[in-house]
Amino acid sequence: MQGFRERLSDAVSNSPIYCNDIWKLSRDAGLSDETLYSIIHNQDLDRSSIGPDLFTIARVAALLDVSMDYLIDNEFEKYSPKDNFDAGASHILASLNSQVLEGASPLSTDKLLRTYKKCDGKMAGFTKLLPYCDQYKVPEPNEDHLVVKSIGKQSLSAITMGSAEISILQDALDKFRDSNIKKDWMSGYKLAAQHNTHISIEELDVQMPNQPIHIRLDYIRCLLRVSDPDLLLNFSILIL
Repeated sequence: MQGFRERLSDAVSNSPIYCNDIWKLSRDAGLSDETLYSIIHNQDLDRSSIGPDLFTIARVAALLDVSMDYLIDNEFEKYSPKDNFDAGASHILASLNSQVLEGASPLSTDKLLRTYKKCDGKMAGFTKLLPYCDQYKVPEPNEDHLVVKSIGKQSLSAITMGSAEISILQDALDKFRDSNIKKDWMSGYKLAAQHNTHISIEELDVQMPNQPIHIRLDYIRCLLRVSDPDLLLNFSILIL
């Protein structure tokens, strides 16, 4: 992480909003008060291969009005060609700005459950919210894999993949190697199929299926079984 601390410190110093209040910057980025101060003053990061995750860097860069590429410079080049990384990083930053930082996403578990109740579980009641969810086939009790039917352009999976192509997500699910996590996924979807709703807090720590970037994130997953047609809607809300 050589040079990252210095570039972050310079960006903070040059910010008209946060130059005298790095603790506010931490809070606005969804971090604890002391996180960014500790990062800037932790010299061990210069000799370490670990550091802030991609989504943390994206949020901080957006708040400081600098590019994410400026903050990370060439730190990730050893994992991928720079052009490929820049493309993925730019997309994620733009998506996070539109869905999270500017509050474009209207999602909350409370709103989703209220909508579900008001429309009696009918798909038609979610028309305006469909861009924020992915749609899955309702799994049978003996099935051991998920089938993607549609991906919302502003869903969390579309943001992390940089694409709303069904084949990309389906391929990633089919090839996912951790059998225990896959069993947990199936269990959650089958519970939703049986009880109509299922809400859980999930953690994702994977390589992006179509970008040479590793991501770590926590999110709330709200699964709703709707009728007309019979499908499972997956609303995943990023936890900042």
